[in-house]
Amino acid sequence: MESRRTCAVVFAVAAIVFTSACGDEPPTVSTEPETAGSGSEPGAPATGGSGASAAGQEPTAPDELVATCGAVRFNDLPADPSSFPPLGDVEQDVDLTPVEGEHEFFEIHDWHIASESDDELVLFGIPHEQEFEAAPYADATLVRQDDSWVPSSWGQCRIDVSAEGWGHARFVLDPDVEPDPSSVSVAVQAWEVACASGQAPDGREVRPVVLSQDAISVSIVVLVEPVRGDAECPGNPSFSLEIELDEALGERSVFDASTEPALKRPWPPTESSLLSDGMDE
Repeated sequence: MESRRTCAVVFAVAAIVFTSACGDEPPTVSTEPETAGSGSEPGAPATGGSGASAAGQEPTAPDELVATCGAVRFNDLPADPSSFPPLGDVEQDVDLTPVEGEHEFFEIHDWHIASESDDELVLFGIPHEQEFEAAPYADATLVRQDDSWVPSSWGQCRIDVSAEGWGHARFVLDPDVEPDPSSVSVAVQAWEVACASGQAPDGREVRPVVLSQDAISVSIVVLVEPVRGDAECPGNPSFSLEIELDEALGERSVFDASTEPALKRPWPPTESSLLSDGMDE
């Protein structure tokens, strides 16, 4: 599980405080996904491993999915990293003095304005050069101090796709279950991305959403009801999930669309995808 590193600056009596964000068979969950273009009315939500469902939650439609990168929220799917205007003249109002030692982070990215209010500025960063195995983008939140914008948090980020109030899971095709072209379901092995104290999502709702499908591919986002309250981040175990489709899989390719670009999921899964808990191709 990838943990996004961020640094927060708290201004109190000129003090700056840095913080960082922090062989058994897996449990099985079987759900029916919400499907793009299905036109179905909201009904009873799917349930997680022990039959519990998210209280007050309605089934998630594909158009409720959103793409984010840290504090940055994209307006459309698929996310377009070039959709935000450049920082431009606003850069002269940015004061990096309180974050001495972090100047390089801000200098190695081209920054774009993701959102702006009277007291907060959210930036999306594209690196000048992509570092091997590093998250491909960056985000920064700046707050107004007198006439300047001062960084309050920043970090590297990946573009993730989920829904408001939900976390998500990465997945690969189950290495022990070869896909059957005539089947209307597909078996996957999934890993919750958010901190969950090293526990599988038993008793929490798991909801696959078919983001898109056509004659050659099916793109799926697996949503997970988040842990309520505090959770530690030791890494999460995998869990098995049977995803129901609205028609036979056929020879179509399966994509994990919880990240952009979406990850193609062949069978058998690649060694790198298994070793990275579904983070890599």
